[in-house]
Amino acid sequence: MRTLCFALSLVFGSVFPSAGAEVLVVKVEDALLKNGAKLRFIEKVLTRAQEEKLPAVIFQIEAKQGSYDEVSRVLSTVAESEVTTVAWIPSEAVGPGALFALGCDQIYLGPLGVIGGEQLVKVAEEAEDQVLAETGVSDVTLAKVRAIAGYKERDPKLAQAFLDPKMEFALPSGEVLSAKGSLLALSAAEATMEVEGAPLLANGVAKSLEGLLQEAGLPSDFVMVDREGWKDFLAARDRSGTEEKRRKMVAVETEEEEVAQAREQGESKPTKKIFGRSEEESYVGKVVVIPVGENDLVNGPRFEFMRRTLQRAEEEKAAMVVFELNTPGGDAWQTAGIMMEEMLDMSMPLIGYVNTRAISAGALIACACDRIYMAPAGSIGAAGIVSSAGEIEGMMKKKVEAAFLPMMESVALEKGGERRAAIVRAMMIPSATFEWNGEVLDDEETLLGLSPQQAVEENASGEPLLAAGIVADLEELLALEGMEAETVEAKPLGFELFAQIVANYAAILILVGIAAAWTEAQAPGFGVAGAISLLAFGTLFFATGVAGKLGGWELAFVFGVGVVLLIVEFFLLPGFLIPGIVGMLCVIGSLLTAMVDRVDLEKLPGQEELGVGQIFEALRGPMVQLSLGLLGGLILILVLMRYLPKTRVFGSWMTLESAVAGGGSAAAVLETQPEESPKGKVAVAQTDLRPAGKIAWNNEILDATTKGRLAAKGAEVRILRREAGVWVVEELDE
Repeated sequence: MRTLCFALSLVFGSVFPSAGAEVLVVKVEDALLKNGAKLRFIEKVLTRAQEEKLPAVIFQIEAKQGSYDEVSRVLSTVAESEVTTVAWIPSEAVGPGALFALGCDQIYLGPLGVIGGEQLVKVAEEAEDQVLAETGVSDVTLAKVRAIAGYKERDPKLAQAFLDPKMEFALPSGEVLSAKGSLLALSAAEATMEVEGAPLLANGVAKSLEGLLQEAGLPSDFVMVDREGWKDFLAARDRSGTEEKRRKMVAVETEEEEVAQAREQGESKPTKKIFGRSEEESYVGKVVVIPVGENDLVNGPRFEFMRRTLQRAEEEKAAMVVFELNTPGGDAWQTAGIMMEEMLDMSMPLIGYVNTRAISAGALIACACDRIYMAPAGSIGAAGIVSSAGEIEGMMKKKVEAAFLPMMESVALEKGGERRAAIVRAMMIPSATFEWNGEVLDDEETLLGLSPQQAVEENASGEPLLAAGIVADLEELLALEGMEAETVEAKPLGFELFAQIVANYAAILILVGIAAAWTEAQAPGFGVAGAISLLAFGTLFFATGVAGKLGGWELAFVFGVGVVLLIVEFFLLPGFLIPGIVGMLCVIGSLLTAMVDRVDLEKLPGQEELGVGQIFEALRGPMVQLSLGLLGGLILILVLMRYLPKTRVFGSWMTLESAVAGGGSAAAVLETQPEESPKGKVAVAQTDLRPAGKIAWNNEILDATTKGRLAAKGAEVRILRREAGVWVVEELDE
């Protein structure tokens, strides 16, 4: 039934071809089948073909080597694609190449084409298991091959015979095509022979691509693409614009005109969604410029912003993304994350513009782009991994390099081939040297760094070392790229910008919160200072959560529990200690944890030997912020204790808050506010004095501490003097 439906689709597709329909022809060679990252290109091709409703995708397979496991992972995608897939084998598709062909809807061979298993090394009969091991095919892969063959209405035994030397394959007539100990391989004539009224494997023989299109009943128009030219193909196709994209562009322009007209007429057309996000400029068909500045690669919120920008560019089908780099480097882990998770799979061209320096992590970002351009005066390189404490030594250095280098090399290999991968290695590893045009550019003691002139130096074949050119500005870069689309600079808006500010200056919020809390504690009740303290700490927990750190309402709750326990310690159970200790741990712990970056935390379980150094590295930034906040808050409190009580405004405020908290009239208090000093007067202890607490004198609540023995609540005390903003008292003898 599946074959019949396919035949009908070809017949009617050839009779009624869609306007502008063309077949996509994709080259599948050894290099593609060896690398899982490169094979994702196949998924992108099929997705794009389905979006544009292309009549078919032809895979021109000429492959003798590859990875069975990697091919088997993409095999289901090929087999289940809604787009018609055709495998064309002009010469040879053996091993993983044959496996790939089995996932296609139709198979055609050239007159001298061959499809089948790889040649095996001869071994003794008693070591047949070793033969299977040498093919590199697991039992799981064999099961998947049988399932795919059955799904495509092919003989599962024939498919397994391509890969399993223990499988004998014979025709119904009894003729053995592959005996045990060998792998099945079929010529074009054998693959197309009639067996019980149907071809054994292939649908036909095609001498040329044009002949294949005619034989399969496909449109005669086709476009040849390969992995290296895929993004250029997409850029050219997007610039010309499909009808669907043109409709989207018209809709966007119409919406912008309506908004502008509404503003001119004073209408309140809703253009905001939440926190101003809908005011972000559309990326559809535009060049998106992402500035990467001095501190951008050490700031967690900035990485989150870059991720969101790349995701928006992909979703809205931007024409190009340009990273404008002027950075000394930053966080290696987060840089690796954005390279592997975002930059590697972008469908539009990524351009790295080094203006003027891309050092360390900045160089890696540039090497993860499809093309690189340099400013006339600039540099790129020196991407060795160090810690915040300095250079990493010994075994730890080897572990870190072993963890990061393969990731960086794989991205560079995907984006720029083996030469760029070797350049990245030389930038990261001092012992790795790099030679170009007979000259060694770095020795075994240094990291590779390149000037603009070195980066664009060509070899005998006219290929530049790393950069595509030297440009004075972004306009010149776009001209060389042949890009005429509008340019838009990506900028953080709303809470993204707010979160970045909080991440950089969290210590100030801690300082303000502590000082305001102390000020509030100077009088009973709840007033302005208390509101300021709550606002400061609430902002810290909320903004750190938005910034991609661990802050959130859960930690805010822990902080609140700590505050309650401290109140119990100081006002209800003074001297009990346990509530105070637990409360302080909750407050300090919640503040510290809220500022920990989620990415730094996720790194810890991946360490082979988790030690104090790794934990300290994750907590270093939060500890610095917390220490600065606590120290700053303490200093500010000492200053307030020394000078604030002497001010008339503060005295009036304290008296007013005390009276209002006790139910009195604020106006009456202001009218009757005493001006005499309490020194030498008798007061009453409002709380237990152990030795610190509160006393009441002349309708005022004062901070006090005893001289000598402690005093119970309700005891009469004499006020002796004032020290450091606190009244010193002694209990009166009975």
